[in-house]
Amino acid sequence: MNKSQNAGFTLVEILVGMTIAVIILGSIVGVLMSSLKAYDVNMSIGSTLAPARIAVSQISDHLRYADNAVTPLTLGSGGTDITFSDGTNSYHIYMDGTTKSFKIKKNDADYLTLAQGMAQGLTFTQDTVNKKKMTVQVKVKDNSYQMKHEETI
Repeated sequence: MNKSQNAGFTLVEILVGMTIAVIILGSIVGVLMSSLKAYDVNMSIGSTLAPARIAVSQISDHLRYADNAVTPLTLGSGGTDITFSDGTNSYHIYMDGTTKSFKIKKNDADYLTLAQGMAQGLTFTQDTVNKKKMTVQVKVKDNSYQMKHEETI
């Protein structure tokens, strides 16, 4: 039997193969780690965005209802709160800095609390031409992400 018929790999071939395998596995782990980090960021954004969307939706719904208000919409100083009445009930929408939440009061009693512990800002901007057109802007923040959501009614 001669040497050329022996089956097997040399030490150099094994080392080259192992080096290539380590490089490929390292790349796969890197891609996996960046994917997990992106997932965490997106989950954080989603957990922050949901209360903001709910807050804007609830506030917008109340302001759309105010379209039939008996008293005109009254903006507070700096446009940070709004008051109106539908003839039966009076409403006050504002941000409570103590509890860091958006609140809707109905007849001077707490009616709805939104984005508790996350509220950073609330601004109402009324169109100068069309007084029925209003922009609501909310700012919320959790421990890892801050966002702003705006809707024009």
